Amino acid sequence: MERARCTSSSIAARLGAPHDRLLVDDLNQARDYRFYIVQDALCLTGAQRGLIRAKLCARGHTVLWFYAPGLIDEERLSVEAMSDLIGLRLRHRETYGLHLRLRLTNRTHPYHAGVQPGTELVTLEGLDPLFLVDAPDATTLGCGGDVHDTSPAFAVKRLADWTSVYCSVPALPPLVIRNIAREAGVHIYSDMNDFVAANNWLLTVCASCDGPRTIHLPRKATVIDAMTDAVVARATDHFEATMKYGETGIWKME
Repeated sequence: MERARCTSSSIAARLGAPHDRLLVDDLNQARDYRFYIVQDALCLTGAQRGLIRAKLCARGHTVLWFYAPGLIDEERLSVEAMSDLIGLRLRHRETYGLHLRLRLTNRTHPYHAGVQPGTELVTLEGLDPLFLVDAPDATTLGCGGDVHDTSPAFAVKRLADWTSVYCSVPALPPLVIRNIAREAGVHIYSDMNDFVAANNWLLTVCASCDGPRTIHLPRKATVIDAMTDAVVARATDHFEATMKYGETGIWKME
């Protein structure tokens, strides 16, 4: 059992791909992304909801929602408003501050590739209420609630021009999030939970653990160590790097 506590920064930091952090109100100025993670968005105005629908819920995007997006509007708390925002019908029940659990199921789904069967996550902090998926047209990825609950709490639904993924527990293993990103078309540089920053000529990787890793490039390039100017590999779309925990490697891609 994994007892997980994930913040907005740590979820994306271990993705193995570059990421940006955006405020809802900045979406109009942001570029288009293939994959969005929506966290800590419990309170949304009508204008913000419209902006999210227009920018995120369209054009083939995949959106991963955590816990209670849009639960609160200008006037009330509304599970119906949440359901309308994420495109998945939800229901709720009181948990009285219990630690929420999520058990990953559906072993054959691409989002669970490489995940140990029956992986269970438990929040370190109690949350109330609990939201569960009540959508027969969605694919269940995990069940959650209390110890004995088998209700869908992690699910995906493919809509007309976008994909909605909802998780009632505000934490998922980095591997699962990476799988979701990969299926959405995001290029993954490292499968080792590493922090990655990159542009079209420079790549930075901060190692999450000791050991070798394969770094995958979005195109063939000559890879040069930016600190020593040593050529690491020529005309390749991947290279090997052995790193220590916390070590940062910087390479130029020419």
